[in-house]
Amino acid sequence: MKVLDFGKHSGKVLADCEASYIRWLARHERVLAERNRWASRDARFILERKKAVEITVEALAKATRDVIYGEGKAMSLFQVPGGWKFAIDGEQVAADVDQATCIKKGLHRSGYLQKVVAKLSA
Repeated sequence: MKVLDFGKHSGKVLADCEASYIRWLARHERVLAERNRWASRDARFILERKKAVEITVEALAKATRDVIYGEGKAMSLFQVPGGWKFAIDGEQVAADVDQATCIKKGLHRSGYLQKVVAKLSA
């Protein structure tokens, strides 16, 4: 947890700055004083980490379908008033207002979470 000691965000934790400032720092290492260039390197690291973590709902749903259909089972994810429902072989496994959270809950409860994570990591 590095605290900035320069610029308009002096005294703020680098990771808590707005995304546009983190992007600016990552792109402008040479404009910073030599003693502050660590912030640019750290900003690049923060951006890389965020990019690696971002998984779209579509990618999650596709990996889930591939894994479950690969096991010879049927999967359904459908929107209902007030949220989403996730079912395997016709049996409801999870429900949530958020689509990604519904899928994750369903994978966890059905025991497929590790297999889908492995597929997304490959």
